[in-house]
Amino acid sequence: MSNHHHPLPFVTLPPGLNFIQPEKHIRDRIHLESPAADVMIDFTHAGSVAVIESETVDEARALMIQTGVRLILVVGYDNKLLGLVTPDDLLGEKPVQIAAQRGIHHDEVLVRDVMQSKSDLQTLNLNDVQAAKVGNIVATFNLTGRQVMLVVDRNANGDIRLCGLFCASQIFHDLKMDVQPVPIAITFSEIEEQLSH
Repeated sequence: MSNHHHPLPFVTLPPGLNFIQPEKHIRDRIHLESPAADVMIDFTHAGSVAVIESETVDEARALMIQTGVRLILVVGYDNKLLGLVTPDDLLGEKPVQIAAQRGIHHDEVLVRDVMQSKSDLQTLNLNDVQAAKVGNIVATFNLTGRQVMLVVDRNANGDIRLCGLFCASQIFHDLKMDVQPVPIAITFSEIEEQLSH
């Protein structure tokens, strides 16, 4: 230990000490003219939860419950983003259909089988988000019919990286709006899936 580092002095705590609590959550004051960044799940402030694509749907659901999140990023063994899963993906028809089609038990269905692929997700640029209002994000959700939109930026090396996301259900809840985007088939796989019903 070097001689130029001195220990800090202690403070005596008074009786009835108060403690700092977070300011009333900003989401309680959200409106359409609020900055869009106020409703973005920013990974620099709120960590993300990820699962490897080869985990089972049941393991992903358990992780979701354990961590209290409603969206899990799906990564490969190289820790690169492949997609995401929501409770609808894990608990909806898709796992049941896949199990029936493959003749396997429900507990053998893997996350990669039910995930929303990265290529099927709508992605926004952080610069556009920082200049936008919540109303712009709502309009974008309404245009796409999506429930999730990713947000990317560039690091100092110019590499694109995922820095956050928007979740329609959370934003509509914050705005106290019952209206949710209606899913619209955008990719060929989604059109094919809707036609099969």
